[in-house]
Amino acid sequence: MQDCSLYKDDMDNAFGQIDLDPESARLMCIPIGETHTCLQFTGNFGEQRMPVIFQVGISAPCVRLIRSKISGCMLGYVDDHVGMAHDSVVHQDKALGQSILRAAICDSIISVKKDEPPAKEAEVIGYHVSMLTGLIRPKDSACDKMLVVFLSCDVKANHPLKFWELTAGLAERYSWVLIGMRSFVTPFHHMKAIVGTKKGHVKKADSSARFCLEIWRVVTTMLYLNRDAVSIPWMSLARAAVHNITALTKSDASPWKLCAGIYSTTGDLLAWTTYELPYSKETSELHQNHRERMGELLSLILAYKTKPLYGGTVHVCMKWTSDNTSAIKWAVDNKCSSRTGQIANMVIVWFQIVAQVNVMQVAWIPGIAMKEIDDGSRDVPNDKLNPVTFVHTNREGSALDQLFRLCDPDSTLQVHSDHHAVFMQVHRLLLSIVTEITIDERNSLEAAH
Repeated sequence: MQDCSLYKDDMDNAFGQIDLDPESARLMCIPIGETHTCLQFTGNFGEQRMPVIFQVGISAPCVRLIRSKISGCMLGYVDDHVGMAHDSVVHQDKALGQSILRAAICDSIISVKKDEPPAKEAEVIGYHVSMLTGLIRPKDSACDKMLVVFLSCDVKANHPLKFWELTAGLAERYSWVLIGMRSFVTPFHHMKAIVGTKKGHVKKADSSARFCLEIWRVVTTMLYLNRDAVSIPWMSLARAAVHNITALTKSDASPWKLCAGIYSTTGDLLAWTTYELPYSKETSELHQNHRERMGELLSLILAYKTKPLYGGTVHVCMKWTSDNTSAIKWAVDNKCSSRTGQIANMVIVWFQIVAQVNVMQVAWIPGIAMKEIDDGSRDVPNDKLNPVTFVHTNREGSALDQLFRLCDPDSTLQVHSDHHAVFMQVHRLLLSIVTEITIDERNSLEAAH
């Protein structure tokens, strides 16, 4: 992708190019009953209905025609067109696209003021995309806006509906391109529902929303100091593409132990590990879904710890496979329906931010297909579980051990009312775990192979 460039075409006075017949207004009516008709005054984008008409009637057909003529690819969003092509043909593609737009609409349709040559980095519909780093993040002005909104508010004060709408809108829009931040959106929507539409009604953030505000404060500060601190690889947004994944992991859980493995693209087991759960043996028949979800955490740690084995870079896109449907759903949603899994979910999300290992694909396989990973979780010998490729994790009193004890579903911490205090413990332990994984340890693991 470093040999490709981006280009943009912004149409000047796009909506003014449409010559509407007053009689056409009747075509925008929608019958909603025998005696009532709905006339649309607002569209799906901005004020009035012009953007909808322009997108359907002009922009989309032009994009389809341009795509059939150019060597690269193009995306059209109302009056904004964004293209990408190899450096050898990008100027040709841009010129060809502009000639089609001029022929289809008018000679002056391309905005001369906003017309820029192809570049390695560009702001695309609110996001900053880089061909050099392969990362996507909120554009600079969006980062500044989030910094002002989340740092200027008093998290302990009462706030009106407009405030919760603003925070929910920003979090909803930009969490997609920030590692792990999808988990810190829903509480803002809940606050909108609590405040309601009653005029003058204000509400103080509950513990969950207050915690989300604090997390967004941390993340927006990180973005201020380093714009790419929590960016994600933009190719990872194409979740169905196998070649986007750099780490293939699988995990399973027995009532007392977890086992996780990392695989090559050909299915060879590169490394594996186990972790004996420090949970009460008296409740071993309970919380199986929780234990399976903790397998995702163990897989994340293994993927971070064994980067040299699979060529992992700073940003790792991981695929996690499990045979537990509930754990899979929680991983996909970045949240869980069980209160006993709140802290576990917090740990998994924050590890992705701290270690920059992002779970981009989740897959289910039947239990019978778990094979050596299932055997490893139950202390059953298996020829594929080579001691040479085993990565040690269990150490009594270690940061990892403390972290798993914090996630214990039977722990009283699970009903702790102060999310901030628990998070500070989680953050301290995760930093300790990440720094424990030294260069020497990685080099010795690579030498063993």
